[in-house]
Amino acid sequence: MNRRSFIKKGSVISLPLLLGGQSIGVLSPTSKLMALRANAENEDRVLVLIQLNGGNDGLNTLIPLDQYDRLMDVRPNVVVEESRILKLNDNLGMHPVMEPILNLMNEGKVGFIQEVGYPSPNLSHFRSTDIVTSASSSDEIVSTGWLGRYLEHDFPAYPEGFPNEQNPDPLAITIGSVISHTCQGTSSTMGVAIRNIDTSFSGNETGSAQVEGTYGAELQFVQQAQFQTQAYLQTINEKGNNADNLSPLFPEPGVNDLADQLGVVSRLIAGGLKTQIYVVCIGGFDNHANQVLPEDTSSGDHAELLAQLSEAVAAFQDDLARHGIEDRVLGMTFTEFGRRVTSNASFGTDHGSTSPIMIFGSQVNSEIQGSNPVIPEGIDNRFLLEPQYDFRAVYGSVLRDWFCVEETLIDDLFFSDFPQVQITVGNIVTSLESEETPELNLYPNPTTEYLFVTPPVLCTEAYAEVISPEGQRLFSTALKQSADGSFLEPLNVKSLSAGSYILKVSACGKQFTSRFIRQ
Repeated sequence: MNRRSFIKKGSVISLPLLLGGQSIGVLSPTSKLMALRANAENEDRVLVLIQLNGGNDGLNTLIPLDQYDRLMDVRPNVVVEESRILKLNDNLGMHPVMEPILNLMNEGKVGFIQEVGYPSPNLSHFRSTDIVTSASSSDEIVSTGWLGRYLEHDFPAYPEGFPNEQNPDPLAITIGSVISHTCQGTSSTMGVAIRNIDTSFSGNETGSAQVEGTYGAELQFVQQAQFQTQAYLQTINEKGNNADNLSPLFPEPGVNDLADQLGVVSRLIAGGLKTQIYVVCIGGFDNHANQVLPEDTSSGDHAELLAQLSEAVAAFQDDLARHGIEDRVLGMTFTEFGRRVTSNASFGTDHGSTSPIMIFGSQVNSEIQGSNPVIPEGIDNRFLLEPQYDFRAVYGSVLRDWFCVEETLIDDLFFSDFPQVQITVGNIVTSLESEETPELNLYPNPTTEYLFVTPPVLCTEAYAEVISPEGQRLFSTALKQSADGSFLEPLNVKSLSAGSYILKVSACGKQFTSRFIRQ
């Protein structure tokens, strides 16, 4: 049995890894994403995934008002009463319990991508969950998760030698008892699972018994895993207890489990943990029956879940803002599939195809991307909506816009190229620096007003872009050669506040980047 098969057969299933009362898996620490920090600890970017387990009904989440008459024809016993719907515009509305989300949209902190799915959808919970967490096609089996592959690209040696002085913290954390499959690598899980951060650390060391023969290597792997999880748990407890939740919007503990999970995430980020990927989950969306109450279709199981989601996200976003860290965090929902357009006789809906993805954070594109689904006449319960966006396009766009991952790597991670969507506000640069091209010659650096720029090639004209450490394009300008041909005209950087920036210059068909400091 090799380590990969060991993992697949139930390793890292919390074995006796219940340390300090918490269930822990195995993980890898931070990596190349540190390039985005630009030597400023408070500029680390964080991605938070919310899994809506069971298959969310998109048509009762974002409600196409321009199709309302058709909705009344095909799902009369579950569609929300029109007068109760929260209007986003003349053609689209939102479930009435999602007012906290509407408020965030009005603040520019929530956006939606409509009708996300994949071709030839599989309507099995298990198989479709495997597809959307591995980011694979419905006709192939992929054992790794999309974030696991991404992290593995930066940590090819993991788990050997981790944690270490440079990388003391986990790179990914699942709040719960099972590590999300999104974080599965080829030979190891690239994430750790915790239930909470309030249990005191149990510092019992793992034994170092030596076993000869077939199982010696596997025992050594288990011992290494236990040692790593103990080390990670200790730093999680230390950092998590550095901060409290500040938002009064959080409900009492135990009332809203998703809010409790996001509260843990907020405390860890605010407490200084450098983990950059978190996965949380809310279940119960498999609403074959009792999705709505017969006497009030704006109430019922689905309404309760959407209310919990809305309350939790609003409290989380408010807490991040109160800690002064909301600009560092981007969140996204995902689900294994949507529900059927038609309802059933049990005041519910059966497994379907597409569902909207919600993105949230102070840096997101707060538009509604995509058009309303079109519901044809004469459909029955076999009808499935065709996706407007492949879910892998959304995942890739998150990596591109938020973590500045290059297009070629995104194509490799998702086994193909997909059209992308705009996840964040402004123009986000996909690659801040290239190790294969020489840097620019900048003078003076640091500077207070002007920056003289000399690219490695001389051209009559060059195009300069100033980029923030987070990857957002701040401004651009044309640069012309000076009279003696040795320098380009100086770049005026007076308008920039003090800090570290990236200058990207396009000249003679090539691109060059370098960092500079505005004092």
